[in-house]
Amino acid sequence: MKRFFEITSNLIGDFLKASHFLKEGKSVGILKRVKIFFLYLKFTLKDYIFVKILKKSINQENFLEYHIVFPSYNVFRFLFSEIFIQEEYFFKSEKVDPLIIDCGANIGISVLFFKFLYPKSKIIAFEPDDKNFAFLKKNAELNNLPDVEIKNLALSDKKGEITLYSDPVNPYLNTAIKGVISENRIIVKNVASVLLSDFINQEVDLLKIDIEGYEQKVLADIVEKSKLSMVKQIYIEYHAFSEKNSDITKFLNILEGRGFYCRVTGANNSIIYAFRDKNR
Repeated sequence: MKRFFEITSNLIGDFLKASHFLKEGKSVGILKRVKIFFLYLKFTLKDYIFVKILKKSINQENFLEYHIVFPSYNVFRFLFSEIFIQEEYFFKSEKVDPLIIDCGANIGISVLFFKFLYPKSKIIAFEPDDKNFAFLKKNAELNNLPDVEIKNLALSDKKGEITLYSDPVNPYLNTAIKGVISENRIIVKNVASVLLSDFINQEVDLLKIDIEGYEQKVLADIVEKSKLSMVKQIYIEYHAFSEKNSDITKFLNILEGRGFYCRVTGANNSIIYAFRDKNR
């Protein structure tokens, strides 16, 4: 009985948190917002009833015009909520075919969101973890996404190879920062690293950076190579564990000092949205 009340309480909490999307959602009109909201309700009920209570394993789902595969239903529902309901990476563009660089694309739900917003967008997506990349690649293929280039590479301030630390208990966490994950369950792998500056050769409409601790190194690279001036809008997910003497104000100072207006957003005030048009 205690378990039932706990699940019911969590379920109600999830629904209430998602209800703001109906009133305040920015990505689509009210009819599509209703559709997406009820999809989320379906996914949430499915997660609690079939996965948490009945212990079923569900590794694929259909939503909107997409078919997607994933490592676990909890991962899918979390990312769907973060990206489609909370709209953490929503942006406006005057172009029908904006260029988007997605650093840390995970299994590809952010890529699907960008294609949902701008079907003709051109996307370069980076994902260093081989397991996540396999899902990213499969989801791009399943949905026949045009103009999407995916790269199984890490981003850093140097070319070569970096060590990636993964947590099998937490599929959201893959970091190049040692000491973040408990030593008794850490998975260590070496991955090829490249410079983001080498991929910025024209105006970038949106740069999304969620790379679990290496955001400062990558930002430093594009500043040093004078490529930041080619970027119109940025989402950077700041990770407090990233580097010694690093805090969110350093990112804000760098961006604001180079002509960006900034807002701190996200559930934990951990995402910086930087833009050049002060009317946004």
